[in-house]
Amino acid sequence: MIKYLLLIAFVCLAIALGPWLADSQGFVHVVAGKYVIESSLTTTVVIIVVFFALLLTLLSVLGKFIRLPGGTLRWFHSQSERRAQSQQDQAVLAYEEGDYERSLSLIKQSGSLSELPVRTLLLGAKSAFNLGKYDFTRELLGEAEGRDRKVLPAISILRAKLNLRIDNTKAALENLEKVKDSFKNRLIYQLYYQCYKKNFDIDKIYAASEQLLKHKLISEEDMVNIYTQYFEHRLKQAENRKDMDAFMREMPKDKRQSARYMGPFVNKLLMLGETDEARSIALNILRKDFDPDFLESISTWEVDVPEIRELLKKQQEENSIASQVNLPLLKALGNLQLRAGLLQDALENYRKALELSKSEDIYTKIGLILSNQQKYSDAAGYFTRAAGMREHARALSYQIPRD
Repeated sequence: MIKYLLLIAFVCLAIALGPWLADSQGFVHVVAGKYVIESSLTTTVVIIVVFFALLLTLLSVLGKFIRLPGGTLRWFHSQSERRAQSQQDQAVLAYEEGDYERSLSLIKQSGSLSELPVRTLLLGAKSAFNLGKYDFTRELLGEAEGRDRKVLPAISILRAKLNLRIDNTKAALENLEKVKDSFKNRLIYQLYYQCYKKNFDIDKIYAASEQLLKHKLISEEDMVNIYTQYFEHRLKQAENRKDMDAFMREMPKDKRQSARYMGPFVNKLLMLGETDEARSIALNILRKDFDPDFLESISTWEVDVPEIRELLKKQQEENSIASQVNLPLLKALGNLQLRAGLLQDALENYRKALELSKSEDIYTKIGLILSNQQKYSDAAGYFTRAAGMREHARALSYQIPRD
């Protein structure tokens, strides 16, 4: 704009001074070889002004042509960015719809890994993970990891999922450890739970059970089953009275008052030879209530405890007078009589129990008593029935359910 203003100023000046110079104008001679050019001073000035004006105009036009390729490149680049952004947005929609193949394809089309934003790299990693393309998942995560430290937690979680999928629970747990202090949400506990289950780590599952219940990853029934498994696991680990005492101190108060858990606990004490302690606990429980769960536990004892046997016999007589029959009581008393060598009494009680329930363990116990009485032919029949029931139960457990 300034150039054109100067040009106008020069022209106006020439117009104003032209008439004045006409009265006393000089001449300009230009000699070039054999040629001589002669012109008035006014004409020469005008020609010079016009020449420079044309030169400036020409340079301006040439400048625009020179800048044109750069602008064209920027336009193409802008178009390419808009297309890539559109493809990445479509990839998000495809992922939300569960079309992971299309999502990953759109991400690949939108640019090379080094050109993709971090959020798109993470989306691609999740798509590749769901498609089972684990090597490409690692490649995408590796690219994102070097870009922004803020996404490291998300990358650790994805790596944990990846390693869990390929049964590398050790690596999965290592990645979860990186985020456990910052993120204690449902997803983290779910991944921990899956790792512990794959490792059959009942100790860790039990330790996390309250949080698992809080985040609704397990039910109340699951909670009970977890404690039961943990309880049985700890009992198997106990090797002496000291271990049992430590275990007793760790038990929740409600479990210490539950016959369901104290039955196996007393049984373990008997296995360790702690008969006095076992007898004391068992008598306290039975004097309060003849709990069926506790009686079922007594039916598995490997030793006889006379005081318990007498108490059960007395309870059986009272039940008989009241015309009541208690299956767990018959099995418990029959087992203690068998351990005490009172084979005929034991046989009578197990036959009464058989009238109430035809089960594998009762057939087995009767067969064992008959064998001790050297009635091998009769014993074989009971053992055969027990084996048949065992095979039938096994077949049912492998049966495929149908809709």
